[in-house]
Amino acid sequence: MRLVLENKFSQNLPNLMRACGYRMEGARDGQENFTRLIGRNPYPHFHIYVGEYNDERLVLNLHLDQKGASYSGQTAHSGEYGNELVEGEGRRLTAILRGLASD
Repeated sequence: MRLVLENKFSQNLPNLMRACGYRMEGARDGQENFTRLIGRNPYPHFHIYVGEYNDERLVLNLHLDQKGASYSGQTAHSGEYGNELVEGEGRRLTAILRGLASD
């Protein structure tokens, strides 16, 4: 799921995502990425890649990781991009981020 928001934020990206309950995982392929656990176990969890964060907009690519990579050294996983859980998380994120925006 792709979320596009107008950038009216005074906070930096890690602080914005922390306010939404996400933790920074680093960068992959030049994109910052963040996760939010659903329960006590590492999986499933919500995973966000930041596609763009500049003076104009914030673009988040959200999906649900059901499990980790099946083979050592691989990054492929069982990601879900458009189910009810992902759509609900997208609405939750949008509401929180709009509440954090400066006028």
